[in-house]
Amino acid sequence: MIDTIETIYSKYKHCTRCKLAPLRNQITRPIGPVDADWFFVVGPPDEQADAHYSGNAVVGHRWRQLIILLTRAKIDTSRVRVSPVTLCMPQTQMREDRPPTDIELNACGGRLKEEILATDPTILVLVGEEAIRPFWTGQKAKITKICNNFREVEVRHGNLNATFPTLILRSLESFLTRDPDWSPNGMGVKAVDALQTANRLVRFLDDLRRNPEHATSLSYPMPRLQYHQKLDTF
Repeated sequence: MIDTIETIYSKYKHCTRCKLAPLRNQITRPIGPVDADWFFVVGPPDEQADAHYSGNAVVGHRWRQLIILLTRAKIDTSRVRVSPVTLCMPQTQMREDRPPTDIELNACGGRLKEEILATDPTILVLVGEEAIRPFWTGQKAKITKICNNFREVEVRHGNLNATFPTLILRSLESFLTRDPDWSPNGMGVKAVDALQTANRLVRFLDDLRRNPEHATSLSYPMPRLQYHQKLDTF
């Protein structure tokens, strides 16, 4: 049986599973509806989110950049859930931001699996290298080689499992450090194009669930895979 989102969060809101616990200001919260069509996995909370009064995992410039991408792709933001790979900000003893370790990702991995399965989205979107790490098998790939491409990811937790079409995007920070290039071949336009393709896929799969006879007469809008490595079972 899959726990509800509220039950899952209550299990982790006082988490001490890794060394991030004594350093955090708070455990951040995912954002969005519990029955979302879109499930975005993003990097860990930053310093702004760790200290923000709302407790949300994505705030400030990162949140605004995500909304810009979703709006340009004409995606209904009310159907989007956003969750970080870790609920706590990875930081040094000197309170400096750093990437999460594998131990920290594994400590929060069970929570992320439960949350994905409880939400049961139509599509997953992995945003940035840190969001990809729990799902990746084999040699680490550069985000520039696999971004804006699609995979399938099987999520397992206990005796539960489900497979989701999955889109890979650059990190939100990459759009902040350089102004998104909205020229025809710019990275901002490419990300929006990939999200628009994903949006067609979401509508197709929703139609398939509601009206199988009608939807099966349509062409499946899943693009061809452009990279030989695959994402692993999570």
